[in-house]
Amino acid sequence: MTLPSRDPIPLLPARPNIVLAPAKSLERVSKAVVRARSLGKRQIGSNAMQEEILKLEKEFSQAIVKNDAEAVARFLADDWIIIDPDGGIIDRATFLGVMKSGALTHEMMESDDIRVRIYGNTAIVTVLTTTKGKFSGTGFTTQERATDVFVQQNGQWKCALSHLTRFTKK
Repeated sequence: MTLPSRDPIPLLPARPNIVLAPAKSLERVSKAVVRARSLGKRQIGSNAMQEEILKLEKEFSQAIVKNDAEAVARFLADDWIIIDPDGGIIDRATFLGVMKSGALTHEMMESDDIRVRIYGNTAIVTVLTTTKGKFSGTGFTTQERATDVFVQQNGQWKCALSHLTRFTKK
């Protein structure tokens, strides 16, 4: 989503019965307008970052569905872990090893209710995911609320943590 390119603080028309405030008040108002304009510019940057993270999350999911462990590895921080729905912790090497061996395969991964929040060099993505695949030859279909935490390292976004929670409709 991009914001309109016009100035985020519209100029108001002058009113004939306005009494001008003392210079100090005008200075405070002027500083407030400058701060508001800079916040507007940051918001535009934030939207661009959100779009970048959404694209990254989509590519990450596509790499998983393609069962491409090398491509998945490029999205992960070296110390990445995933917390499974039962609370177990699986490290990067174990997860990628299971993918490479073919013991874990994915046929489908659909995402809904995607939310992105940016906090400086950290992005938190929450998503409702429906996944279909096989583990050790046994088929599975899951619906989970997933949280991915991305951090910017050396100018690149890397997933540092994934957390899965079983989703059951109430």
